[in-house]
Amino acid sequence: IQRCRQFPHRITELIMERTQRQSDLSIDAKPLSIEKLFADFYAVPDFQREYVWQPENVEQLLDDICDEIYDENGSVVANAEYFIGSIVVYEDATGIFQLIDGQQRTTTLFIILSVLRERLGHLDTLQSLILQKKMNLLTAEEETLYRVRLLYDDAIGALEKITTQDKEGLEQLEQTKSVVNLRGAYEEARDFLYERLGEDKKKWAHFFVDFTTRVKLIRVLTPSQAGALRVFETINATGVGLTPMDLLKNLLFRKVKPSDFQKVTADWKELTEEIAKASETNPLRFLRYFVLSRFDTKTPKPLPEDAL
Repeated sequence: IQRCRQFPHRITELIMERTQRQSDLSIDAKPLSIEKLFADFYAVPDFQREYVWQPENVEQLLDDICDEIYDENGSVVANAEYFIGSIVVYEDATGIFQLIDGQQRTTTLFIILSVLRERLGHLDTLQSLILQKKMNLLTAEEETLYRVRLLYDDAIGALEKITTQDKEGLEQLEQTKSVVNLRGAYEEARDFLYERLGEDKKKWAHFFVDFTTRVKLIRVLTPSQAGALRVFETINATGVGLTPMDLLKNLLFRKVKPSDFQKVTADWKELTEEIAKASETNPLRFLRYFVLSRFDTKTPKPLPEDAL
């Protein structure tokens, strides 16, 4: 148990150590509770991949949180905390943290807060974790923003409709992959919490406090987008949780100017769709064949996908 409690701090050390071995990049990595995390504003850039978490991923997250924080009688375990990994961000000119890694978890945490808001809308503390006024650093004007915004086309306003409990509006959206997955995540989180907490607002309030103060992650802040992309690649060098196609896409964005991001995003989407249509295979398998045909991989053939 003691090792588990020390784990977030060790992860911070490892992230710093691995990144600094490869460059002199200046980064700030610190553990944050959900409450501290959503004291800031986040956006998922339009070149990011869609939201892919399935209901079972959301259920597993909530199960793990409850198993770690509560005992078999439902009482809070003394000093219990649950660590859910790291995210990588950089701060843009408007003071918004752009999410380069960790958008799946961050989006899911925000969805869970939105479900809690349905029962605890009277709590100003909870409202401020969802929506808050912010001074725009470029225009010097105050604006009201959601704490998390998905900027890629595949999401098309779904997160906002979840947050405002606009179920009818959510159903009327084009049912893209992200919209379907976001709906599934919301419905799973809602079902899980209602099954566990029932209609008792006091139980919901206690869970809100435990969720926002005892669930923690590491936020890795870099001074630039290029730095964030580099840290993303460093952390995910083993490919755990990401496919080689994801890492290749990240590499492409590291090599182009920000002004070209929109074009590269469109070209990447067209490329992967054409591969899928033309070859009766997925882009990852195509990438494997491409690598085998062009490079000496110095591995026994056939090259496994997880070695790409």
